[in-house]
Amino acid sequence: METYEQKKRRLFGKLNYLSQYLNELNRLVKNTNIQNHLISLIETDNIQFLDETKWIKLTMPFPIKRQYLCEIIPIFEQNSDTGFYLITEFSKDCGALFIESLVNFNSDFEFKDEHSGLIIIIDKDISKKLLLDFYESNDGNLIIEVEIYGSICESILNRISITLQRKNDVLIETNFLLN
Repeated sequence: METYEQKKRRLFGKLNYLSQYLNELNRLVKNTNIQNHLISLIETDNIQFLDETKWIKLTMPFPIKRQYLCEIIPIFEQNSDTGFYLITEFSKDCGALFIESLVNFNSDFEFKDEHSGLIIIIDKDISKKLLLDFYESNDGNLIIEVEIYGSICESILNRISITLQRKNDVLIETNFLLN
């Protein structure tokens, strides 16, 4: 049952952010009836990713992100047949977006397509998380940090390491060693 606080947030979000939120989501997700896939604030508040024991963080110039996201997302999506939650700052007041597949996620989104610079994708089983944190650095460069959490980390790092070996523009951090 919706709490009084959730009802206040829902009404506030609907009045103040929903239109902007839907526009942002339409730029981030292709070919989806966005409004019909927003979940309730009750469901959104229950999404809590707890397992951050394994993680990878890739820091790179924003303009080259598509190349890496196109490699990461299919691996991230493997063995996830229950769908994903897409969360942005507006999700707190308008509800997260449920998407069945990441095929429709626009990995070539523009820097200004999401106003806060933070996109989180969590699988419905809450077993893995992809966090995209993008910002303008002090020297004016556009940067994105791609963080991956969960047991999928080793598979992703193994798969993209060949691409990364040929590039000098990506900083890799992990909290585990590859076998």
